[in-house]
Amino acid sequence: MTNDPFMWFWLAMIGFSIAWYSFLLFWLGIRGGREIVRMARVLGARPAPPTPRTTPRE
Repeated sequence: MTNDPFMWFWLAMIGFSIAWYSFLLFWLGIRGGREIVRMARVLGARPAPPTPRTTPRE
């Protein structure tokens, strides 16, 4: 059973796919986290919109 090339092929494919998706999860998590921090800074630096003043109608 250990000399079966198909077993080693599929074992390698499963291992590489787990490693690839782990890398993608980590990399996209870091990029997304940076983007969220950047957006929060940009939105926090914008001045607040003026509040509409309501005047009683005559």
